[in-house]
Amino acid sequence: MAQKGELLTKKHGDLIYDFLKSGIHDETIFSKTTLFAWPDTRDVCIHVDDDFLIISYDCKRNKRVIISPLVRRKEDFIKGICYLENQGVKFIVQVSEWQAEILKERGYEVELFESRSEYLYSPEDLITLRGKKFHGKRNFINGFKYNYEYRPYNGSDEDRQGIIDLFNLNKEDREAKIAEADIKEKKKEFIDNNSELEIVAINRILDDYEYFNVKADVLLIDGKIQGFVAGEILPNGIGGIYFQKGNTEYRGIYAMIDNLYCKAHFDSEEVRYINKQEDLGIKGLRKAKRDYRPVAMANLYTALAKDGVCCCDCPECEKNKKKKQKKQK
Repeated sequence: MAQKGELLTKKHGDLIYDFLKSGIHDETIFSKTTLFAWPDTRDVCIHVDDDFLIISYDCKRNKRVIISPLVRRKEDFIKGICYLENQGVKFIVQVSEWQAEILKERGYEVELFESRSEYLYSPEDLITLRGKKFHGKRNFINGFKYNYEYRPYNGSDEDRQGIIDLFNLNKEDREAKIAEADIKEKKKEFIDNNSELEIVAINRILDDYEYFNVKADVLLIDGKIQGFVAGEILPNGIGGIYFQKGNTEYRGIYAMIDNLYCKAHFDSEEVRYINKQEDLGIKGLRKAKRDYRPVAMANLYTALAKDGVCCCDCPECEKNKKKKQKKQK
């Protein structure tokens, strides 16, 4: 079993971001928001080497789950894998596309982690919304006739409470839709839990706003926050959008805040892609992300050694295990 290394803390954030500067990773999985704001992982640890970083955590089965090595250079990836193999590690998660190809050649069984793969967009597309493919988005924006104020989050108690109120409103709306939808109970629990975790995560970010390096904007109508977006430009040239919330009573609000945010923060040569993260296997979220016409996917995979056993308890891994069992039959 792999040595856990030291406990991952915020002091590791700058080291992780230094590794991201090479630009060979398109994912947001190593952002400070992902690693330190979300509370759904336990006993998160990091092994630090000059050429690679390895982050791991305990899943609900009390098994150690290993995230694929973070490296500055692609040629150092094998060094990280050799370290893991020497530690007896057989199963790796959050494997990127180019890493998956290397592991296939090494004899690993690789499965697409579809619900965790992230959507990549052209900054020019989302800023200009040119062409027929964005005709509908432009119509929403042109039809947004409300008198609004769009500005950065100002750190006040009023702004913070307005943001949390909006998150709670979205949570209630989502719960109502789920109750009416034909969704399996386990999936409903997963979506409900994610809504709760979102509120914890945004509170953690607002508690330590400077550390998380996010830029948060709010849209107000009649003095009340009705739209919210938060993201950052990562050292790998990825413009990550982590949170988007809007009051859907105001038609077109999501198209409006998306476009305003991208214009305000991602109109820069340093942004290679805008990353709207994963869809979590939620159909409505998947449709919303596809409607913006991604130009690529930051696909993520699981990798299993020939004599290994999957130890992860996420829904996607459970689904892949069932597929494998059907094939064997």
